[in-house]
Amino acid sequence: MMEAGEGIRARIIAPLLLLGFVVLIYYPSLNVDFIFDDMPNIVLNPAVHPAGINDLERVLTSGVSADRPLALFSFALNYLADGLNVFGYHLVNITIHAVNTILLYFILFMLPGFNRPLKKAVSPGDPGDRISWSFYGAALWATNPAQTQAVTYIVQRMTSMAAMFYLFAILAHILYRRERISGRAASFAIVFAFILGLGAKEIILSLPAALILIDFCLFPRKAKKHILPHAAALGVAAVIGLIILKGHLPDMFAPCPGRNFSPWERVMSQWRILWHYLGIFFLPLPSRLHLTYGIEPSRGLFAPWSTITGLLAIIAAVATALMVRGKRPLITLAVLFYFLAQAIEASFVNLELAFIHRLYLPTIFSPLLLLPRPENVKRIKKTGPILLIVIALFSYWTVQRNLEWNASPSFWAANIKRGADTARAKNNLAASLIDNGRLREALPVIEAGLKIAVRDEDLAMLTYNRGYALFYLRRYPESEEAFRRVAKKFGTYRHTFVYLALLQLKKGRREAALKIASLLENNTHTAYQGRIIRSRVASDEKEFAAAEKHLLTAKKETTGAPIYVRQRVSLELARLYLKWGKNDRAYETFLGITREFPQNYSVWRLIYLMLKNGGDRRNAARVKGFLLSKGVKLNQSTRQTEGK
Repeated sequence: MMEAGEGIRARIIAPLLLLGFVVLIYYPSLNVDFIFDDMPNIVLNPAVHPAGINDLERVLTSGVSADRPLALFSFALNYLADGLNVFGYHLVNITIHAVNTILLYFILFMLPGFNRPLKKAVSPGDPGDRISWSFYGAALWATNPAQTQAVTYIVQRMTSMAAMFYLFAILAHILYRRERISGRAASFAIVFAFILGLGAKEIILSLPAALILIDFCLFPRKAKKHILPHAAALGVAAVIGLIILKGHLPDMFAPCPGRNFSPWERVMSQWRILWHYLGIFFLPLPSRLHLTYGIEPSRGLFAPWSTITGLLAIIAAVATALMVRGKRPLITLAVLFYFLAQAIEASFVNLELAFIHRLYLPTIFSPLLLLPRPENVKRIKKTGPILLIVIALFSYWTVQRNLEWNASPSFWAANIKRGADTARAKNNLAASLIDNGRLREALPVIEAGLKIAVRDEDLAMLTYNRGYALFYLRRYPESEEAFRRVAKKFGTYRHTFVYLALLQLKKGRREAALKIASLLENNTHTAYQGRIIRSRVASDEKEFAAAEKHLLTAKKETTGAPIYVRQRVSLELARLYLKWGKNDRAYETFLGITREFPQNYSVWRLIYLMLKNGGDRRNAARVKGFLLSKGVKLNQSTRQTEGK
């Protein structure tokens, strides 16, 4: 039994210290912008933009990540609390990571081997050593900079939230096996966690097998009594998995939709990628951390040769782990759990080949490979200083990584420089440069991306962004060529036809522009674009009231539309007020745009100029400092006001 002081240290002081670590190293992430898949899942997803409590049910009808409703529901609550202000989103992500860290600490603290060894009596060691052992294990996992992609990357709340329920279920299972809670309470907790985890991410499907693995490694005698419940749990997980797959397995040798690999090639690729992940986890230098990885898929067992080598290494690791189970059960657990928890995302599912947020859950037991065995827990006093140095180093690298996330252009430039030289990465760098007013810098990045783009999605985005940048650089013939290419292959992609109409107006072809407007108005989804064009025609003819009427109608019609649609209409309205000479109304409209989406830096630049020219030096300086911190150049042309 622990003394009262030890109990306080174990249950209060150690968890509070872990909480402090997490808050300290993730504090720099609180103002990191939305990026990458945050855009379709959160920023551009109307289902998570409720106007009130009654709109929360729209999460269930989301066309994006609809099979993860609990995660989407949490994004909707963030939006309800403070719109698209990233602070609240990051605060929730950090809180989830802190909860996961504390759950992991208690899991490690409750593992058998300290005072209930598997086979023979051993010295349990000082209870304080046991607390330190558990603390170091949780801290090594929590501070590892590889975890930033599951914490700082807002949309990957899906991963950390699913992991939270996973860890909760594991803790309940171990408490039951240690006879701290009843079987009924444990069953309720595990089923509850499993159901909620399914609403966050499908990785929870491996939970039943993970609980069997824990029994196999740590409670082999008790596990024999629960063969039927274990089999039932696995069966339920398998059925749910089939339901998620809609009862159909893919053609293993046909290309995955939108990918340059087949399901079987993806599986083979994972044999080497899983080792790549482990290398990053145990040596997580910031220079090795990318958001995306330009890894070529395996085309055969020997193409590349590391494919078969990776498979043989997995077989050898699993075999070795099984051989040492009797003497090193925690080593067996750490190794087998890593491969088990990777199984869902390392399978034939149609996902990108590699993302390091997939390390988050599988590595929860990996720090055990660096800690003394429970029966030798007294050695923690000797290894403690070394472990503290490692934790401090991890913490420093995590802070560095979070600071990298804060400036989008440099973040993507570093991502590409470190080897993630993909069309998608280049498009994201180009888009961030455009957003920050650095149009000329964006063009060569776009050209390089177009040379390697294969997927239609990448081709559409890159070509569209090329036309957009050229338009605001006044290179109109080249811009028109780019937009016509997009229109020919991808139809009414974003605002392609609006730009084609504006280019007609640049040539003085009013009727051609109005013809495009009429075509757009025939479709409910693009009618607002037709009104934008008519507003432009009216404002060119000094008919400002008529132009305003077109835009106010468009604004009313797009109330529940994606944010890029609403922002476009508002930007057009602000532009009209500037031309009309109604600067106060333009200023208020610009402020409304930034309140809705604080990352609209082109509008912040216009606000800065309006404040500066109006003599409000104090607020102009504040806006300038904000823009410079985001890498926005203020000496670029400010004609880029319409938005993408």
